[in-house]
Amino acid sequence: MHRHSLLTFLLIPFIPTAEAQNTTVDAKIKSTFYSGSGCSPGTVSASLLRNSALVLAFDNMYAQIGPNVPAAMKNRNCVVNVNITRPGFEMRVNGEVGGEVDGTWVQGNMGLEGGVNAVFKTVYDFVGATDSQSSTSNTTIKGPRTGPFLEKLENWTEIRNGIVSPCGGGMLRINDQMRLTSTNSTISGSIGPSEDTVTFVQEVGLSWKAC
Repeated sequence: MHRHSLLTFLLIPFIPTAEAQNTTVDAKIKSTFYSGSGCSPGTVSASLLRNSALVLAFDNMYAQIGPNVPAAMKNRNCVVNVNITRPGFEMRVNGEVGGEVDGTWVQGNMGLEGGVNAVFKTVYDFVGATDSQSSTSNTTIKGPRTGPFLEKLENWTEIRNGIVSPCGGGMLRINDQMRLTSTNSTISGSIGPSEDTVTFVQEVGLSWKAC
């Protein structure tokens, strides 16, 4: 658990100021489950940063591309389901708040040669919601680039207001997809956990409205 605290500290400046000053945490995670090629059992942890963000830490979200690297390694995915509750409030994800998107940040380490691109895409929805809406954000990182990174995912959907939970919260489904592409088969690249903390971290911004 201690290995996640540094990353949480580094990401705090990106939380909306009003919520960052709120030290009361009345939102709660009731349950978490996940599956995918980038998240074998026991390799993902979920926590709440005050009421302002959901922080996911992945131990083996790692993609690689290059000569003699199996083709399957260039794609990784993980679907994380987190049941978040906060009585008397509805939760908004990937939406505009005060003219700015209450967005998602990803943090880790990479080594990309020129001609290699890394794409991280996330699709959000609430399981069982009556409107069945989803929202998408992504980012593309172009090589050459090496070392630690902290990137914000941009909202690429027409639903600029994001998605909203039922009153009291709900089961948020986060479908993460990591992909590496290259212009030819002789160049290499990798993206994954930070070398210092041995985790790949995703921080999903949350905003709340009384209901």
